[in-house]
Amino acid sequence: SVGALNMGDANQSGNIVFLGNLFVIRYVNADKGLLQGWGSLSGGGNSVAVTMNGRVVADGYGQERDLDMSGLGPVSHTTGFTFTSTNGWFAQNKGRLVLPPRGPWVNATGTPTWGDSDGEVTLVNSVRMALTSVSGTLNGALLAIDHGSVSNDLSRPIGVWDFSGVTFAACGLSIRYDDVKAAALGVPEDDLKVLQMVGGNWRNITTGINKETKVITATAISPLSQIAVARTRRGTAVVLR
Repeated sequence: SVGALNMGDANQSGNIVFLGNLFVIRYVNADKGLLQGWGSLSGGGNSVAVTMNGRVVADGYGQERDLDMSGLGPVSHTTGFTFTSTNGWFAQNKGRLVLPPRGPWVNATGTPTWGDSDGEVTLVNSVRMALTSVSGTLNGALLAIDHGSVSNDLSRPIGVWDFSGVTFAACGLSIRYDDVKAAALGVPEDDLKVLQMVGGNWRNITTGINKETKVITATAISPLSQIAVARTRRGTAVVLR
């Protein structure tokens, strides 16, 4: 079966409050689950776990609007399901996707994942963090590339995240990048880099890329800030005659 839940459209928002403790997107492997639009989802005082196996699209319909899921609980996917490049988190048309905060931590060590089961990076645009001596609470959002808060001077970005709230001794990032968007923008996967906004400039923090698993890795700088996956910036050729 095919199931789609449309939140807010171009005219008004949609808001959902859950009375139970579980929200499943794509319940059966053969199904397709889609949540799209803007507005808010909350647990109504309950801790609502999110089983995410489908596709969530924060769509601002041309205005800077949020699909805010920060009022829900932890996110995971179902083991044994089939996942492709259509399954994951996406933002478009000036939309912003906000997922639940993680933490708080006090000088802890672990491998939390923003947007997926902890320690894994299966869903598109999920971000795994290998953290040591981390303190604080991680807040994170996925931004449409045309969102006004995206720092400029990026070359064909395919994903932009805004993280804040934590400091750490070390942070290794593993990002399940959007290979479909890279292909649509004509960006070879070999040209992709992970960039972090540091001191008003984008800094290349890439350590490697696995084109089989579509995972790109990096070493982040404390504290976390805007992170982007984008094409390597190329110089301009000037011919003098």
